[in-house]
Amino acid sequence: MKIGIVGLGDIAKKAYLPILCAREDIDLIPCTRNPSTLREVMDKYHLAKGYLDVNDLIAEGIDAVFITAATDAHEALVETFLKAGVPVHIDKPMTMHYETSKSLVLLSEERKVPMMTGFNRRFVPLVKKVHDLGVPERVLYQKNRYLKPDVIRRFIVEDFVHVIDTTRYLLQSEVSEVAVFPKLREGKLVSITIVLSTPVNHGICIMDYENGATEEVVEVFHTHRKSILRNLSSFESYEHGVHTIDAQKDWESTLHKRGFEDLIDAFLKAIKNHEPLPIPLRDSLKTHEICEQIVIAIENKRP
Repeated sequence: MKIGIVGLGDIAKKAYLPILCAREDIDLIPCTRNPSTLREVMDKYHLAKGYLDVNDLIAEGIDAVFITAATDAHEALVETFLKAGVPVHIDKPMTMHYETSKSLVLLSEERKVPMMTGFNRRFVPLVKKVHDLGVPERVLYQKNRYLKPDVIRRFIVEDFVHVIDTTRYLLQSEVSEVAVFPKLREGKLVSITIVLSTPVNHGICIMDYENGATEEVVEVFHTHRKSILRNLSSFESYEHGVHTIDAQKDWESTLHKRGFEDLIDAFLKAIKNHEPLPIPLRDSLKTHEICEQIVIAIENKRP
């Protein structure tokens, strides 16, 4: 398959390029408006072709495209490829606003061109392990950082979106109510606590930029069982009083542990075999809708 990748920034260099360029079943064609970046990537991975214009990439007859450009560029890029009939994998979030994300979903459905948002945490082996235990009673998800407070929309839509989506994935039930508890300073968001309620369970989602440490801790509660995931790489459980620890294998790559390998593989297999994508587009859109609800709720609370 011929596969394109548009946008060769940090996430492309750290995650997508190493995985895609290691595959022998695809021909990867990069595209960026920056000539020096294009040459750097082509030289590093010994790629035969690369383009500065997406229209030249489309003319190559690619089978699918990975869009890893800056979020502000997503809407125009996705629209261009969908209208050209090219299946799209887009790094999260789709766009910064729910309405523009919804318009892309509608375009994908109207043109019958597959599109998927890359929520890699759904493919983290330890997250999948807990998911497969069944519907929990509750989920407590913390993704804390040591950063300066940020503008509300960027904090929620570009960062906290992972917490919302993975909690929804683990709850395995439709969210019916969202309670929002923000901490603001001088108009910027310092921390956020969200309660997602469904008819059968609920999730508590926390992100704090003044936590003092960077950490990601997920606690999932089933009857007579508690599972704890730390930084996506270690797993421990308590079941009927018995404590078990299960770390990921040392020899497994970081990109595998963080779900990127399985995410990319699942997308490419679905495209190749003309099968449904592993993350339904409407499901991803629901995550974006909840993020929009949160942003609006915080802005309404702001003095």
